Amino acid sequence: MERSLDLTDTGGLLTLLNGYQTPKAIRRTGRVRLETWLRNRRVVRPDRVAATAAQAAGRRHTSPLGERPAAQISRHASGTVTPFK
Repeated sequence: MERSLDLTDTGGLLTLLNGYQTPKAIRRTGRVRLETWLRNRRVVRPDRVAATAAQAAGRRHTSPLGERPAAQISRHASGTVTPFK
């Protein structure tokens, strides 16, 4: 998923990581609901971020060992980082 997402768009990426850390969670939510969720958090171009994340999550169906603890750490870390505007 990291390859698909634009890592220079820190605002959208951090917001996405704050709410959804795993491809399974993104697939379960769906592109339309994810786009609405991002729009409500004032992410720039939420349609593009949601479409890219949903497409990348759709390609990955395996869960690596340690994905759940890594997701918890990622959520905690993304909540404490504030992107520069």
